[in-house]
Amino acid sequence: MDNQQVSSKEIDLSWLAAAIEGEGSISFHIGSHIKRGGSPTEIVPMVCVYNTDWQFIDACYRAGCYVTGGYITHRRRNPRHKPSWTLTWQGVKRCSKLLEAVLPYMKSDKKRRAELLLNYLKSRLTKGSGKGYNRISSEELVMLIEIRRLNNKNDASFEKLQRLYTEQFDREKLMI
Repeated sequence: MDNQQVSSKEIDLSWLAAAIEGEGSISFHIGSHIKRGGSPTEIVPMVCVYNTDWQFIDACYRAGCYVTGGYITHRRRNPRHKPSWTLTWQGVKRCSKLLEAVLPYMKSDKKRRAELLLNYLKSRLTKGSGKGYNRISSEELVMLIEIRRLNNKNDASFEKLQRLYTEQFDREKLMI
């Protein structure tokens, strides 16, 4: 029998996948950002890990550095509460790299969200940049709505997403 050893990178990425599933979120932000002649809104994919333990956040950051960099923010809203940190990977390329690396190790219900977001990101990356890049396809819209539904985000941003992008499509063809 072979002596198959697992690399430390694989161990760290599997650990990061578990951290994202247990202490994180896989979603997107609908931003209001007007680029030159572009859409008044943009969809920003995000993968986050939240925790009050700095060593945990630092370990997640180091594991993620195998693939791509993220950034850490510190928050302490109430002096009686423990300080908390958020590790965020944001953007199409960065989230795509991260999700491709951790998806094979994911086991929970967040795996479906990761698959949907990764499919959306791959679709966006195939479009490149330039004219028409800001327009999303009906398939991309369906993926985003499903991610919102899985995250139980039936809030104003969910309605905003539907309202902003369904005007691009014929409602009869989209069937939301």
